[in-house]
Amino acid sequence: MLLCLVQLLLACSKPQTKAELSFNHAPHGSVNAYISEDGQYSVNINHDNTVYFWNLKKQSLTYIWQQSSQLNDPIYLAHIASNNQYVVTAASSAFALWDAHSGKNLGYWQVKDAKIRDIKVNNAGSAIFIAQSDGKIIVFNPNQQSRLEFYGHSHAVNHLDIDDQGEWVLSVADDYSALYWHAATGKVKHKYTMPSRIHFAKLLTANLGYITTTTEHQIIDLHSGVVKFSLAGLDKTYTSAAYWYAEQNYLITGHSQQQINLWDIKTGKRIKTWSAQAKSSRAVDGGMIQSLAIDHEYPYIVSQSSIGFTEYWKIP
Repeated sequence: MLLCLVQLLLACSKPQTKAELSFNHAPHGSVNAYISEDGQYSVNINHDNTVYFWNLKKQSLTYIWQQSSQLNDPIYLAHIASNNQYVVTAASSAFALWDAHSGKNLGYWQVKDAKIRDIKVNNAGSAIFIAQSDGKIIVFNPNQQSRLEFYGHSHAVNHLDIDDQGEWVLSVADDYSALYWHAATGKVKHKYTMPSRIHFAKLLTANLGYITTTTEHQIIDLHSGVVKFSLAGLDKTYTSAAYWYAEQNYLITGHSQQQINLWDIKTGKRIKTWSAQAKSSRAVDGGMIQSLAIDHEYPYIVSQSSIGFTEYWKIP
């Protein structure tokens, strides 16, 4: 009887693998992808060094962008401002700003002192945040052609996130630190340390953030500086995407090995797990989740993975 009960529990805990809807937006796989906050648009960077801007509601390709013809410096980063007005794309040594409404290129710039590790743009298009391999973060104003430099990290910055206006930044680095800081002044409000390199950061609310290593996944209080709780059961996964579903106080996380998780932010408990498509059962064909959002009309979780699929998952 005990064996049967264990088998039943294991069967119930298996991740759901059947999406409500599925679209292939990059048949040969995507280098990276980013879905807009409202789930309406997405950017796919294909292996041909071309950027594709999709209208997900219409399932139509809106723009095709070419940042540079230099194939030795391929594009691998993209971000859509939360108001869907601007898109920024980047290679390791150059970045470009685009008007998402007209498709027009608004500028192209090069970085010569280090490699670009991550990039974000605020709603006004007046601040582009560039995380670098030398530990520096540049806050670049494309309108004034001016820049501020933040030197809070001592090693390569792996990831950063900003609020809509670009006033506050949460950045993480190889120096085992996560910093929550004010963009205009560079003043650090709180510093968090973890036992190994921190590779991912997400601002959830004005009070909460999410930071992860390969073994630790913490929800942090941005005002008090304390760790509220850790997410359990993610020991063998790499967090590659996250989304805050404010209406339900849910955190959605995306990982390597196709995994998507839904969390109750009040308790830190996992509600449900999904598994995105893979090309085959081989490990090399598994799909890393590159971006997540919510389509509020249904609502569905929208995910994009490295094998090129956009999938829609029903929230319980």
